[in-house]
Amino acid sequence: MTNISPTAAASLGRIEPGSPVSVEAREAPEAPARRGADRPADRVEVSDMARLLAKLNQMPDIRTELVDKARADITAGRYETDEKIELAIDALFDELDSI
Repeated sequence: MTNISPTAAASLGRIEPGSPVSVEAREAPEAPARRGADRPADRVEVSDMARLLAKLNQMPDIRTELVDKARADITAGRYETDEKIELAIDALFDELDSI
């Protein structure tokens, strides 16, 4: 993937001013600038799954107390009231009208 060869841990360290520096070390910062015209620009491709995960991370937290209340109302047969059904139908018609 890259032309960079691994280095030994012993070769890593601080370069003191005035100390000798290898030719390779001096050329390394210039290399990308010289190759820029020859190589296409870098790019990033984001998958559909990554986009979905990013959207999920932006969603608000689940309010478990409301979920628990709704589950209890459904179990007890109190969730589907005529009033709630009318509100749902009205909301559906409003959404269909806006299309």
